[in-house]
Amino acid sequence: MTNSLLARFPAAVALVLAGTACTPSAPVAVPAGEPYVRGTVESVRMTDRGLNIMVRDNGGGCGLNGTANSATQYLRRSSGGGVTAARAVDVQTGATVAAYVTGPQTRSCPPMARISALIIEDATSAGTTAQR
Repeated sequence: MTNSLLARFPAAVALVLAGTACTPSAPVAVPAGEPYVRGTVESVRMTDRGLNIMVRDNGGGCGLNGTANSATQYLRRSSGGGVTAARAVDVQTGATVAAYVTGPQTRSCPPMARISALIIEDATSAGTTAQR
């Protein structure tokens, strides 16, 4: 199966493997402004464009059909509010995340957009933010 993924999506597999080499530890800066959506990860799958992440909006909006690539910043917010670096492999179905997007977005429900930053939130630090 690994050979199959590597043959079909070499850039995407390299992205995930590069993310596994980093060791998250030091506090990092959080992106400015409010996230586009805060919600629950419904699916994570590898595509030829990168990591496709479906997020259900916990505030009742449309959510997000987002693509993360090598430029996406992954972060983790602890229950104490501290934010540290995370990795693409840390994004799991069922996790609560805050997604920041950049560039064009489709006018669909859920919209499709590129994820510029994704904060994986501890269950106790998660709140709700209305979708823009």
